[in-house]
Amino acid sequence: MKSTGIVRKLDELGRVVIPKEIMETPKIPEVQETTVEYNIVKDVWNDFVNSIKEFSDSVSDTKDATEQIVEAREYGVKECSDVAKACFTPEIIQSWGMMDLETRDKVIQEYAGGIGEAMDINFKGVVWEQFPIENGMYTYGYNAGDGYLHLNVDLLADPGQLMHVVDTVAHEARHQLQNEAIDNPSKYPIDEATIKEWTVGREVYTLDMPSAYDPWGYTYNPMETDAKYFGESMVRELTKDIINNA
Repeated sequence: MKSTGIVRKLDELGRVVIPKEIMETPKIPEVQETTVEYNIVKDVWNDFVNSIKEFSDSVSDTKDATEQIVEAREYGVKECSDVAKACFTPEIIQSWGMMDLETRDKVIQEYAGGIGEAMDINFKGVVWEQFPIENGMYTYGYNAGDGYLHLNVDLLADPGQLMHVVDTVAHEARHQLQNEAIDNPSKYPIDEATIKEWTVGREVYTLDMPSAYDPWGYTYNPMETDAKYFGESMVRELTKDIINNA
């Protein structure tokens, strides 16, 4: 029998004796607590939490409790991923870099239209724009709830951005759904708590505050976390299908 190199100490009954240092609860190393800056952050957080709660309490209940509800973040994922697979077949993906801009635009418009139909949103079309880099932030696109998906033309011009196209179109279309669900909550089988969360999120949506001080401002805003999951789900379902059918 080979030795494991571990020396175990046994008591008089043959039980393994656990060293005292292992049994003791590890202690937090001594550190100098930040005071002035930390107190400022605490004040910001207190104001933030209070303002969120105040606005949240003002949002009325909007859903009929008897209506059939689906898990909010899964709404439309299956149907829209089927659209992604139909539009971005392995053949389309392989030839993407050889397509002219008009052909790529046609595929993207078809994809966006299919997602709009699958989610039952007021989709009007994709608009290509040039977005400057501001405060170090690169913008892929945005949706203002007007039915149009405003996308960075770089996504169209650079074939290496294909998966960003798949993600961003779905992401911005999801924002359209969120806005329509907030304005007309009975239109979709989405739970009341999520509608309320999106409503509060839209009210406090801002790019001005860093996420450390205001996580609901942008980075962790419930509208963003939901749209991020939805857009990335399109890429995952598309690539998973390609891999497993290769």
